[in-house]
Amino acid sequence: MSSAKSIYVDFDTSLGNIYVELFPAAAPKTVANFLSYVTSGKYKDIFFSRSVPNFIVQGGGYKYADDTLEGVDDGPMIKNEYKLPNVAYTLAMAKYGSIVNSASDQWFFNEADNPALNTEDGGYTVFGKIASFDSVPATASIEVLKKVSEAKVIDANAPLTDLPVIHYDSGKTVTGNNLIYVNIKVATPSS
Repeated sequence: MSSAKSIYVDFDTSLGNIYVELFPAAAPKTVANFLSYVTSGKYKDIFFSRSVPNFIVQGGGYKYADDTLEGVDDGPMIKNEYKLPNVAYTLAMAKYGSIVNSASDQWFFNEADNPALNTEDGGYTVFGKIASFDSVPATASIEVLKKVSEAKVIDANAPLTDLPVIHYDSGKTVTGNNLIYVNIKVATPSS
């Protein structure tokens, strides 16, 4: 899916960087929607809010700032653009329940090939994939995703029932220091 006009984004996480190539030819509205969240600052102070090991790691819906948990200010729901399969290391849009055209702010990384997501609720729109960027091989980004997936997962009450945490002692209250933050920005190749 690479082209001369490739668009890359950097998921700068608490555990390292994940570089993703976006696929505007396959999912133009989805990519435009995602980039609008990135460039508007709506994804500031977000964190990975859900992890189901060997399935998906999700974020984009919640942020934590000034000791306060709040939802991302989500925009309008967009039309589903499912075309590409949900295979390992792709980036896809989450939906609200079983509503086909309900993607807005939440996204997820497929950790494995997830064929059920290709047909469930009209399919989940894949709009990017972990990729090599500049001198950073895709394998380095995949290792960071694996670190997120291998983090302890706790039930921090709805909606954070599968929350991945770091530096966390069982039975303690979750604080901002326990979250795996994500700062997403457009990445510009050096050459």
